[in-house]
Amino acid sequence: MVTIAEQKKLFLLEAITNQYLGNFQYMKDQLAQLGDIKIVTCNYSQYSSRYDAFKRGEIAPAFNPEMGGGALRDLNIYNIHLVVGLFGKPLSATYLPNMERGVDTSGILTMDYGQFKAVCIGSKDSSAVISSTIQGDKGSLTVNGATNAMPSVTLTLNGQDSQTSDHNSPHHRMYAEFVAFEEVIRTGDTTAAKSSLDHSRAVMAVLEMATSTNG
Repeated sequence: MVTIAEQKKLFLLEAITNQYLGNFQYMKDQLAQLGDIKIVTCNYSQYSSRYDAFKRGEIAPAFNPEMGGGALRDLNIYNIHLVVGLFGKPLSATYLPNMERGVDTSGILTMDYGQFKAVCIGSKDSSAVISSTIQGDKGSLTVNGATNAMPSVTLTLNGQDSQTSDHNSPHHRMYAEFVAFEEVIRTGDTTAAKSSLDHSRAVMAVLEMATSTNG
C-alpha cells in the first residue's frame, strides 16, 4: 500500500523575490562580459516610516530583533540574496551595525570572495540613492533600485555606451516566484527545490557569519 506521504512530495521553498525576477537572470547571463569581478556594492537605504516612533520607544516588529526586525534581516537580506545568488557563499562575512535599543537600525556587511570583495549596506534610519553595482575589469552591471524588486539593470562595458533594460514580468514583483513555486510543486521538480534550498542555506550561513562577529 502506498501511503499519503509517499504519494506527495514535500517542498521547502523560500519566498525571496529577486531570485526569480527576469532582471536577476539577465544579470547572471551578462556576468561573463564583465571580466574579472573586482568590487560589488549594494545599498538598500530607506528611512523607515516607523523609525520616529521607534526613537520614542514604540517598538514595531520592523525594529524588534526577536521578530526578525533590524536592517540586516529586513532590508540588507535582499542584498545578500542577490550577491549569494550570483556568486555563492563567500569565504567570510563581517557585519558592522549601528545599534539602537538593542537592534541594528543600519549597518555595513562585508563579504570576502577571495578574488573580489562585496559590501552590502542596509539602513532603516537614513536614506540614499538605492542601487547596486557589480564591477569587473571589462565593465559593470547596475541595479537601478531596490534589490527586492530590481526594476531595471544597466550594463556598461568599457568604451561602450551604457544599456539600460528591464526583463521583469509586468506583473507584481512576487508574481514570478509564485509561478516558479507552482511549477515545482505541480511537476515534482525536486532538483529545482533542492537548488532553492541550497541557496537559502548559503544565505543563512552568511547571516550566521555576520552575527557571530558582533553577537
